[in-house]
Amino acid sequence: MKIVPDWIKKLLRRFGQEALPRGSLEPLLAEADNPAHGLETGNQTLAQPLAGGARPDSPGQPAAEGGAEHGVRGRAGGSAHAGAGTRPPPAAIRYLNTALGALGYAELAPHVATHVQALQSAIAAGEFDGRTLDEDLLLELHRRICAGLIPEFAGRWRTSDVVVGDHEPPAYPLVPQRMREYARDLQARLAALPQKPDDLWLEALAFAEGRLLSIHPVADFNGRVIRVFIDLLTRVLKLPEVDPTPARQRRTISPPCGPPIAMTGER
Repeated sequence: MKIVPDWIKKLLRRFGQEALPRGSLEPLLAEADNPAHGLETGNQTLAQPLAGGARPDSPGQPAAEGGAEHGVRGRAGGSAHAGAGTRPPPAAIRYLNTALGALGYAELAPHVATHVQALQSAIAAGEFDGRTLDEDLLLELHRRICAGLIPEFAGRWRTSDVVVGDHEPPAYPLVPQRMREYARDLQARLAALPQKPDDLWLEALAFAEGRLLSIHPVADFNGRVIRVFIDLLTRVLKLPEVDPTPARQRRTISPPCGPPIAMTGER
């Protein structure tokens, strides 16, 4: 059985009354047995004001690099403010389990670039001419990019939820359905295009890229799959070849063999 101190009983009785006359709390506080429970003498050091009257919870000056160090990431592979001279710790570098061992993106990029270049050459040679532009084709493009490198998720839809910046793509169980809907919608848009290119053609291309990005269907290298798919789509529409990558984000890397390849840091 718990023993309730007398001063708590007095508080309960006082607040249990139907009306509290003005000033009725002062007598109550006077009646409280302060010496017994030590409220006036306990934790005196914590009750002392700081010198100059500053509040103990007053925020200090922000770190000089604070804003940049925690800069919002822009497009994949970049940062709006990369840290102004800061270097991420080794633990911040993301590694992938590949057929070549655990590799960071910088180490894996040349190998992926070689596969992308081979896939683009296959598209230019007409290997995919006449293929239905559906979800199975997109999985094949992803498989060809990741083949022999990351068998764990090559040619498969992602199996976990992701967040891309401020965007939250569909939950992973919904990806197959969303991709079927995407393919049917794209096919309907392409079938309704007029013979001469106009704004509807641009809308179809924008939908093909933007909607696929929003679904983020595979675990990694979504950006590369989309760019290769746009290459194929422009060939189907008999449009000039285009590079959807902004010029400021293009860079050149050297694959294990062959000439340098222009790529970006997007995934």
